[in-house]
Amino acid sequence: MGFLLLRYPGRLAQKLAAFIVLFSSVLALGITAAELSIEYFRDLRNIDSQMAQIEDAYLPSVVENVWVVDHERLGTLLLGITRLPNFSLAEIRVEGKTLVRRGEDVKGDGTQRVFELWREHRGQKLLIGELLVGASYAEVYQRTINRLVFFLGANVLKTFFVVLFVFVLFYRLIGRHMVQVARHAGQVAEDQSIGPLTLERKEPRHGDELSELVTALNNMRERLQQQQQVLLQQVKDLRTKDAAMASSLNAIAIADLDGTVTYINRACADLWRLAHEDDARGHPLREYWNDPVALSPVLQALQHHGRWQGELLARRADDSQADLQMAANMVLNETGQPICMMASFVDVTERNKAEKKINELAYFDPLTGLPNRTLLMDRLQHSITASTRNDLYSALLFVDLDKFKTINDTLGHEIGDLLLKQVSRRLTRLVREGDTVARLGGDEFVLILEGLNLEEGASAAALETIAHKMLDALNQPYLLGDVNHHSSASLGITLFKSDVVSAEDLMKQAEIAMYKSKEAGRNAWGFFDPDMEAAVKERAALEADLRLALAQQQFVLFYQPQVNGKTRLTGAEALIRWLHPQRGMVSPADFIPLAEDTGLILPIGQWVLEEACAQLARWADQPGRAHLTIAVNVSARQFRQPNFVDQVLRALRQTGANPQRLKLELTESLLVQDVPQVIEKMSALKSRGVGFSLDDFGTGYSSLSYLKRLPLDQLKIDATFVRDILLDPNDASIAKTIVALAHSLDLNVIAEGVETETQREFLASSGCHDCQGYLFSKPVPIADFEQFLLQNQ
Repeated sequence: MGFLLLRYPGRLAQKLAAFIVLFSSVLALGITAAELSIEYFRDLRNIDSQMAQIEDAYLPSVVENVWVVDHERLGTLLLGITRLPNFSLAEIRVEGKTLVRRGEDVKGDGTQRVFELWREHRGQKLLIGELLVGASYAEVYQRTINRLVFFLGANVLKTFFVVLFVFVLFYRLIGRHMVQVARHAGQVAEDQSIGPLTLERKEPRHGDELSELVTALNNMRERLQQQQQVLLQQVKDLRTKDAAMASSLNAIAIADLDGTVTYINRACADLWRLAHEDDARGHPLREYWNDPVALSPVLQALQHHGRWQGELLARRADDSQADLQMAANMVLNETGQPICMMASFVDVTERNKAEKKINELAYFDPLTGLPNRTLLMDRLQHSITASTRNDLYSALLFVDLDKFKTINDTLGHEIGDLLLKQVSRRLTRLVREGDTVARLGGDEFVLILEGLNLEEGASAAALETIAHKMLDALNQPYLLGDVNHHSSASLGITLFKSDVVSAEDLMKQAEIAMYKSKEAGRNAWGFFDPDMEAAVKERAALEADLRLALAQQQFVLFYQPQVNGKTRLTGAEALIRWLHPQRGMVSPADFIPLAEDTGLILPIGQWVLEEACAQLARWADQPGRAHLTIAVNVSARQFRQPNFVDQVLRALRQTGANPQRLKLELTESLLVQDVPQVIEKMSALKSRGVGFSLDDFGTGYSSLSYLKRLPLDQLKIDATFVRDILLDPNDASIAKTIVALAHSLDLNVIAEGVETETQREFLASSGCHDCQGYLFSKPVPIADFEQFLLQNQ
């Protein structure tokens, strides 16, 4: 057998033997498993039978001996039970305790059974104990294993001899001749001049399957010889054409009339991300189309017109996509019949991406994906033209989020961006498909609603409904990461129906209406009014003058005395005034809100602080004035600057002012958010000697829990409570409560707006001795203040 295997691999014989081994093994295993199962369960049943024998044969004797408590006899009976096949334990228990025990506990798998010991005594059945019997399955398992080994060994020997016989028989009758046929076929494939095949055997009289195989092989050899010359010439021609196409820089593919790929060159393989050109052969052309359905019009065009040219989205072998420019045509034979299709491809993916990116950057907002200002103005101009042509009103809506900067400053720009994205989605859902929602930048959105109505009134009514829905939608809570945020918006609307007003003017009108809504208290909407435009222009002019005033130092500080008792001057509050060259004295009520909105309050506030410190430094060297304090109002926006503490300390350091003479007046609006940071900044300045007064106390967001934590020196009673303190019991009660609260917190208290002596006396009787107001002096320039100081020394 070893000799045969060395001469001839015998693959067919090996397969045949393998199948025989597999079949006989499975059959043998099945039979063995059945026999073993029968024997196994028979052994288990024997154990059950022995249990029954114990119950019949041993139980009566055990009951009698337990009744008389014969330990020796009981031990003999239990020993007899343990010597039964497979039984290893016998134990008698009386009232839960072991009376007699023989054998050991069952180890491994096994079974136990408890027999109750009943005896009749004086007409009653009594339970006198229990017999516990345990049997082990170990011997059953061992017998089963022994049988398994025996059966398997016998089947292995039987299978071995059957396989040996199959190998020898197959080799002699079939295998060696098949090898001879295969070798001869291989030689014919390499050299058709090889002679005919003759098998090394005695030919049967009537032939057999091998004879037919030899005859077919010899006939094939003759036909191959005849076709060889023709094929050699055709191969030569094909190689020339294939070399030309393969070396082409253009991606070329050829498919048969059914759309199956028959050839691609190297450039096409690279384009389709194939490792080799042959990887595409035999595959349907639609596999390389991202949308196979889109291939049908291409094939139809080729069949009807013989050519097609255009752009398609291809799916490459690595599942990536590419934009391809394709030119395809039908290839015809000498009779004009189509025989295949040929196409050339050019990858234009990067070019299209660049064009798309340029278009997006030029016309769309990168954060929200909405049209930007450029595309908005183009669409607005189209809307103006359309409204003129169809005589229907259209509308331009300007949306601005309320207090959006506060979100960025407190929660961060990432949270602000999340809010902008959600706002853009809500606005988009509120409009029709043909309308436009655009983002100008920041928190400003603009909507164009076209074709509303022929009548202005009906259009305005429709817009009123839309505005209410829009504000309601924007008022719904926003989930910004882990933050649940509420926001609102201000909305301005302008109607148009002709090209009399330009697109830029319409934008200005909607923006003016929006700012009017903000001035009305935010979270509101309104239509454009021509009077608004005049007010906006006035505001713009005032803002320009305000910036110029800051550059040209047109501001001046006035001082209002702060008095203890009737005449003792303790200090002053510094109040800014604007001396405009043309407007004259501009009221702080007119320019301070504008400064807050434009951010100019920051440099203005810093100027006030530095000027006040400089004045303190000048008083420090003057007898009778060195004790004076100056109170400086600090806006919430100025205080929230990260470097506010450094700004104050720098002003004190540069001017040489005594920090203990500087008092910063804060408003209660600072307590709305981030109280820990407020306390941190106040404590930092407090440690340097700077004092703090809480201005307008009782009019804002008073919270005792915050008040007791703030490092304050003084509470200031607002003028609104002082004005009617003698007429309105509520104002009187509030003033007294503030004084009592200040004293309980060990704070000084001062009242502003004191205009009469009776008001001062009432406050003094209530415990408030520090006052300021017109009773003493209105705010005056520094020269007048110092004159007032001389008169009251």
